[in-house]
Amino acid sequence: MQTALSVVYVCLVAAVGLSASPDKQYDSNRNSQHIIDAVNTTLVHVKNIWKVLTMSLNIRLSPPPIMGLTQITHDLGLLAVELQSPVTELLSQITVDVSGLEAKVRSRALRTGCLVDARPTGNTCNDLFPDTVFLLILAKVQRYLEELLLHKDKLSVC
Repeated sequence: MQTALSVVYVCLVAAVGLSASPDKQYDSNRNSQHIIDAVNTTLVHVKNIWKVLTMSLNIRLSPPPIMGLTQITHDLGLLAVELQSPVTELLSQITVDVSGLEAKVRSRALRTGCLVDARPTGNTCNDLFPDTVFLLILAKVQRYLEELLLHKDKLSVC
């Protein structure tokens, strides 16, 4: 009788353990999709601003390598700091988007158990050429988010 109860207990524990894993995987995939959706939304906002600008610029930037959640959180934090510049006041929606995206990635990294540094702080750029700074920051945000979409698999790596 004890053997039969032990077998039933082991089966129940195994069933609960197996049923918990898909939920965690589902939550992880759903969270990744929320991040990807936020990236796509921000890119739409960036591209809409480029449409308003009548000039066609060919700014080539090399974003930092996308290594994992810790690095992505740091990079988005740096972009958020740059977007705080008085020069970029016209980019308020993108500032909100990038800050929100950074918060989502930070939250995912912490839930995953990744080590995450404090949010970057620093002085915003007060450049003598505000139009150049504006365009450069806009291009940096766009290029980084496009690169992030190419490496979205890194959203599950610390």
